[in-house]
Amino acid sequence: MTTWQDFFATQDLTHIRKWIAYTRSLGVAVYPSDQDVFRAFDLTPLDQVRVVILGQDPYFNGEADGLAFSSGRAKVDGKPDGKPRIPVSLQRIVAEVRDDGFEVASTWRGSLEAWARQGVLLLNTALTVQHGTPGVYMQNWSRFTKECIAYLATRRHPHFILWGSAALATFRDAVKLHLDSNLILGQQCHLEQAGVRYDTDLPTFSYSAHPAARNATPNPLKGSRPFNKANEVLRWRRRGDVDWSLR
Repeated sequence: MTTWQDFFATQDLTHIRKWIAYTRSLGVAVYPSDQDVFRAFDLTPLDQVRVVILGQDPYFNGEADGLAFSSGRAKVDGKPDGKPRIPVSLQRIVAEVRDDGFEVASTWRGSLEAWARQGVLLLNTALTVQHGTPGVYMQNWSRFTKECIAYLATRRHPHFILWGSAALATFRDAVKLHLDSNLILGQQCHLEQAGVRYDTDLPTFSYSAHPAARNATPNPLKGSRPFNKANEVLRWRRRGDVDWSLR
């Protein structure tokens, strides 16, 4: 059985690790913490991956917890109710979760760990970010992320939810290198096209603008139904639904 350990054995991350250590030696914070950088892989074993949500890079103000779009480290806002401050992108994701018919409990505090434990790999295009400077590590992680996507696409055939142009470009580059991109990027696998065949072994995907897009009014995810679409694919492939509720 192939595992994440087999994949990581093919990757040389020495340069990235040295660059992060050097940045921190200058007194600049890098998120998430070292123990959380690969948390997505720890919580979602390779043989359980059913869906991949691909974003851009972690939150750059300390909320990042190693899972794309999750804010399990969100700061409490200081109000009497002690509720965490949820980033705008996650607020918009939560709104679409509700619109897609799933529950969001009043006690939920920002973590998407429940998704990760159901086979949803919450992956960013860059796994680290510098404090206050989004995008600074995108190029450093580019090769790793593309090879990870190709590794998944050829072994697990997951459904991909792509949020943002960086995610779409990374996905395209990965499949062009390793798979027949004409099939994957054409009608057969894009859920917005007619005649899609969900039971194909090729990876399917849906795409929306990044939920934090500044020119988005009011929510770039509104009406896109990414969660029910993912479950529709999973049912066709007899892999079971994901419970997208947040509790």
